[in-house]
Amino acid sequence: MMKFRFRRQGTDPQREKIKQELFAFSKTVEHGFPHQPSALAFDPKLELMAIGTKSGAIKVYGCPGVEFTGLHGDTTAVTQIHFLPGQGRLLSLLDDNTIHLWELAAREEGGVTREGVVCLQEVDSYILPGRPGIESCSATRVTVLLLLRSSDLLCVGTEGGAVYFLELPLLSLKENQTLLQDQVMQR
Repeated sequence: MMKFRFRRQGTDPQREKIKQELFAFSKTVEHGFPHQPSALAFDPKLELMAIGTKSGAIKVYGCPGVEFTGLHGDTTAVTQIHFLPGQGRLLSLLDDNTIHLWELAAREEGGVTREGVVCLQEVDSYILPGRPGIESCSATRVTVLLLLRSSDLLCVGTEGGAVYFLELPLLSLKENQTLLQDQVMQR
């Protein structure tokens, strides 16, 4: 004769913990073309291509089998990517109006640099300050990034008509060279 054992209603915390451990999904490898691409850049000197995604990821591709991945802190869409030619650095503009500087650098683990192991890491980030007296954030919404040939100055154009200049690789604002829409219209 068979006995059926019926479980009590409710949840057993230990059983739930074991279920989570056994059936948990964890991503171990990510390879190939990224999901939902939103920006593209190419460095002709180093022959690298970068693709930004709507989820805030950046993938850099080189020779076959060479692939680097970087992830912004927020899951905000990457709207523009620009390489600093020949430097192994790139700039990304996110949908939240922040500019990020990335570089390919030797990986460190426990304070020790590992030879031959390179990763894509975020070095710095910058957000334009709002203009005093203007409440609309669209006035400082970044629409265009232009990198000068010398790769030491970034021109940042905004929806409000202003042009800001950032020194690279520090991403520091050159305040005395900012052109506001009023100044451009007067000239």
